[in-house]
Amino acid sequence: MRATLLFLTLIAFGLFAPPAATAQGLVGGGLILGIPQGEFGDATDNVGFGASGMALYQFPLTPIALGVEGTFMIYGRERFNVPLGSGPLGNVRVDVVTDNNIAQGHLVLRLLPPLPGPITPYADALLGFSYFWTQSRVEDDDFGDDEPVFDSVNFDDFAFSYGFSGGIGIRLHQSFSGSLLLDLRVRYLLGGEAEYLQDDDFNPDGSIDFSEVDRSRTDLLIPQIGVIFRF
Repeated sequence: MRATLLFLTLIAFGLFAPPAATAQGLVGGGLILGIPQGEFGDATDNVGFGASGMALYQFPLTPIALGVEGTFMIYGRERFNVPLGSGPLGNVRVDVVTDNNIAQGHLVLRLLPPLPGPITPYADALLGFSYFWTQSRVEDDDFGDDEPVFDSVNFDDFAFSYGFSGGIGIRLHQSFSGSLLLDLRVRYLLGGEAEYLQDDDFNPDGSIDFSEVDRSRTDLLIPQIGVIFRF
């Protein structure tokens, strides 16, 4: 209830703010956590971590900005040291690393004061998708840089998602070219049903037990800390 009231307050603040004389662009990014909610939280207690990036355009004479945002996070990783194959290849051991990943893309409608001060509150509405996939790769330690020798996607699925977010931008620096803001934001995304794998779907030998694939709604709470450049 408090989050809803805050969201509605930020919307009202943006709608009744004085108009901007010129358009402005906003680009930024940050570090994120992905905390599963609802059915997704019941299925897994893994917290994802990753990064996001966005680009917005604020229309002249309005408190409205439109743009796009992309995120990537890993919510599980397993590493197994296994024989390369059977027969003589069994004498060669390699590391097989398997990641459970989520990538998201959303259209963003942002309401924010067109004449920002030292602290700029804002509210977003988001509409887009989430892509879940599990990918394994073979790494060769002989090269010393963990470069994958080859990799493969084991399982993937899409889900429709939408939601809202609220945040504040705290001005760190301002010049004639624009301003740099510390960005603090929390998103809540309502995700459709998807199938996905998690850590307990692996057998002791590193193979995947596809009979244990989970299916549920994929709601996420996503806190973020980052920066925005407004120009």
